[in-house]
Amino acid sequence: MRKLGGQCGGGALSGAQAALWYNSAHISMWRRALSGVQEESVNSMYDETVDETLSAIRQRRMVLPAILFLVGHRPLAFAFGQMLLILQPLAGLLGADGIGAWGKLLSQPGGPSALTERLEDLLQEDSHATHEQETEL
Repeated sequence: MRKLGGQCGGGALSGAQAALWYNSAHISMWRRALSGVQEESVNSMYDETVDETLSAIRQRRMVLPAILFLVGHRPLAFAFGQMLLILQPLAGLLGADGIGAWGKLLSQPGGPSALTERLEDLLQEDSHATHEQETEL
């Protein structure tokens, strides 16, 4: 194999090894750079509209069906999010504000997972409240 003249990591590397080192170094750099952005952007997507909708789901005791629906349709979440963003201007004319927040949340890579975790937290809170009410009786 042909050796490269440059030194990477203390020794000379072959062409394939250098390409692998270069790619893995850049992949890990991008993962580190994007991991903070995804967490911040997903956390900032929870605005009033999303919280109001989640509380309405909780009041109607539909948290578990919402989790099942979200998990079952997770592969389509990005497409649904993009569709909501496209329909946002039309929905604004019809008086349905807040569709953009849902579109942004579903379009984020970690959005559906974060939404599922939030719904699971609400389900656990409801089960604890129900258990406490049963113990009081």
